[in-house]
Amino acid sequence: AKSIPSQAVALQSKLVAMSMHGQWINLDLGAAKVNYDIGVLPKMKRSVPMGTSGLSVIYKSSPHIEEAWMLTKFLENPEGSIDLYKGGLWMPTMTKWYTDPALVAQWAENNPAHPAGFKDAMMNNLLNNAVPSAPYYVKNFSKINAITFAEIDAVMLGKKTAAEAMKEAEAKVLPEIQGRYDAP
Repeated sequence: AKSIPSQAVALQSKLVAMSMHGQWINLDLGAAKVNYDIGVLPKMKRSVPMGTSGLSVIYKSSPHIEEAWMLTKFLENPEGSIDLYKGGLWMPTMTKWYTDPALVAQWAENNPAHPAGFKDAMMNNLLNNAVPSAPYYVKNFSKINAITFAEIDAVMLGKKTAAEAMKEAEAKVLPEIQGRYDAP
């Protein structure tokens, strides 16, 4: 994996035939006019894509709640930066930009960053099936993630079996689990 360039470059140069990546890779692939398409990942009983995004927060203690809400609505509206959505870097956070055909056409149609499979495999799948990504609600996620991936690296390098690595990861991760932000 260390000898392969970024996923977008690997696809562009045909070093790989498939890549699992976030939708933002469409920015690079579309700009390079790569002939590619998008499909859903294999699933068990149902498709469960993870929603990953920047978060906006308004503290209830803010002395300017109304102004903060107005700013948040402005920042979340794709109209002010439609080229970043159309170019493939971002996806809207407002539902109407997925359900109103006129709005969908402004960003997700007739451009190289959104190939034919995009609407079904990515846009509609996200709208109808998405769950929040773990970093949003798992306390201490970055440390848990780093421990887990260090053990996965050992498997990929042939230094440990998957069973050995996960047993060691479990022993290191369990003391780091501090609960969820969304649960008491």
